[in-house]
Amino acid sequence: STSGGAFSLFANDVIAQGGVVFGVTLDENMFVKHIGVETQEDLAVLRGSKYVQSDTGDVYTQILYHLQSGRKVLFSGMPCQVDGLNRFLDAKKQSAEILLTIDILCHGVPSPKIWKDYVSCIEEVYHGKLKSFKFRSKMAGWENSIEYAEFENGKKVYNTHAIRTYLTMFHKNLSLRPSCYACDYHTYQRCSDI
Repeated sequence: STSGGAFSLFANDVIAQGGVVFGVTLDENMFVKHIGVETQEDLAVLRGSKYVQSDTGDVYTQILYHLQSGRKVLFSGMPCQVDGLNRFLDAKKQSAEILLTIDILCHGVPSPKIWKDYVSCIEEVYHGKLKSFKFRSKMAGWENSIEYAEFENGKKVYNTHAIRTYLTMFHKNLSLRPSCYACDYHTYQRCSDI
């Protein structure tokens, strides 16, 4: 949804048809996970980049339930997550006719443990619990990527060395999971609809 906003167009359409949209959010504990939303207002929590492998939890089971109920579903995630969903539904012999899948062009993902350690580190540096984090804030426009952190103590910090460290490691490929270097999904053949 960050680059061009196409996700929002598809998501709004699915919700307008009474469907459910599954994507990634950063919760109040700074945990990156997949959730489902059913209103256009709730789509806001799914927008924006999150450079961490998300926890899919039980969303595949939730998606199965909605499909069995005849509700249209949109699922957005990494190509490996889309393939995991497709295989899960195949194993359950569930038609995916009313499922729309979107995979993100993946650079690779850091482990949730690296993200958790990073959050602890910046909370120590700024003496407060992290309340929100924007990996690519548009506060200076589209062309300027700004990392932005807000803490429960009211402190707001952007583009300091400590705040930029996580994405610097990501862009230099220092924090990617080893499995990402042997990824079967880095091909022109995609397992998703979009």
